[in-house]
Amino acid sequence: MGKDYWPQDAKLIQVDINPDRIGLTKPVSVGIVGDAKQVAENILSQLSNKAGRMGGEERRNLNF
Repeated sequence: MGKDYWPQDAKLIQVDINPDRIGLTKPVSVGIVGDAKQVAENILSQLSNKAGRMGGEERRNLNF
């Protein structure tokens, strides 16, 4: 039934405001309960500007 797009060994991170949804459709390696925008902003604020050259300029210019 349908195509499975996730590799069998994929590590998934799920962010959802509703804790009952975490891992509901796929097993997750990390489940984060919270507002996706706030979680993304928090993660982004903790990334180093020197985390890698590829995409560095785009990361600095992200605007939520």
